[in-house]
Amino acid sequence: EPNAICMKTRTSGSFVGGVTPGAGFVQGDGSTGYFSTLAPSNTLIATESGFIGTLNKTGFQAPNIIGAASGASTVGTSARSGSGSSGTVPVATWLGANMIRGGIGTEGIITATRHGGSTVSSKRSASGFTEESNTAATTVTMGSNNFIFLSSNGNSAFASNEVGAFFLSDGLNATDREGFTLALKTVWETCTQLTLP
Repeated sequence: EPNAICMKTRTSGSFVGGVTPGAGFVQGDGSTGYFSTLAPSNTLIATESGFIGTLNKTGFQAPNIIGAASGASTVGTSARSGSGSSGTVPVATWLGANMIRGGIGTEGIITATRHGGSTVSSKRSASGFTEESNTAATTVTMGSNNFIFLSSNGNSAFASNEVGAFFLSDGLNATDREGFTLALKTVWETCTQLTLP
């Protein structure tokens, strides 16, 4: 049964609006549903050090859908992991420094990272792990809006894909990003008896 409890700290966030639990995932309704950490983004991750994302059982349903967002309603003022010009394009947005990938799909574990002066977009799927990075500078600092998943704080572009996990932490280096996504894949598959796409 999906829940709102952090596996590490045991603090609780909150599901808001239309979010339906499934067997090993939750699914937003695409118009009102999201998950909030109930904590300001700048108390959870930093401007130059953060790692956010989702385990997507199914990919984003449309262009410009947000899986994880640090607050503000524009891409230039928030950190986000989501889709770009199509639901198959993973995008890592980080306070004005973005990494847009090709149409490799948004199912699997999709992440956005800011670490060592780079914005990195990573994807873990059944076939392995890939990532691309951009060394552009951030243009603003992390804001104080609540961190949310399945939408932006502007209440737009709500997700309706099936999501098995939400996560955020300080920025991770390449070895730790790859290790974390593999461990998350193993935990999720073991607990749900589902297979990461």
